[in-house]
Amino acid sequence: MPRITTYAPIDAAGRDLRVGDWVRVVSVPGSVATMPRESRRAFSAAVSKTFQIEAFDRVGCAELDLSAKVGPDTIWIEPFCVVRTRRPKRRSARFSRILAIHRRLKRPRWSFSYTARHRTGPNPLRRLARLNASVGLGHGWYVLESRGEIHGTFSTYDRKASSRRRLERLRLQLKKGGLFSVLRVSRVRLTI
Repeated sequence: MPRITTYAPIDAAGRDLRVGDWVRVVSVPGSVATMPRESRRAFSAAVSKTFQIEAFDRVGCAELDLSAKVGPDTIWIEPFCVVRTRRPKRRSARFSRILAIHRRLKRPRWSFSYTARHRTGPNPLRRLARLNASVGLGHGWYVLESRGEIHGTFSTYDRKASSRRRLERLRLQLKKGGLFSVLRVSRVRLTI
């Protein structure tokens, strides 16, 4: 399994970042070049504009909602691509509601991740979507077309043993299914 890089909440000027800080996007990460056209547009439209950090994801990227200034997009950007412009003394009512939603969404969950090289032929994303629909779990993925790879995570938002068993069964189906030429699957684990 490839090692996941995590980022410290430090901006391009070396100052610490927190949820609620206003930041200016000063650059775009190099990984944007491999993203779909819509994502590239959203990142480039955000450059030189200020946004409020709504959250940090598990690898340390800042979540910025672009809807007020650019369009109906949200981006997750590495902290070294932004500069903190100000730290608010008080939170607005709107931002307090956003934080309350984020707290409700951060529940413990069972999950496992995978990295796969897909074979030529039928679209593996359709088969993955059908497989996920049959078990009713959360599934997120991204595709690296240039490498012919799919990286994804299956998850469930509760701590029940039955949910873990469902994920274990799905993990075995994925491994035995012959859908991919190369498949690396992590163990099912509880993340908080």
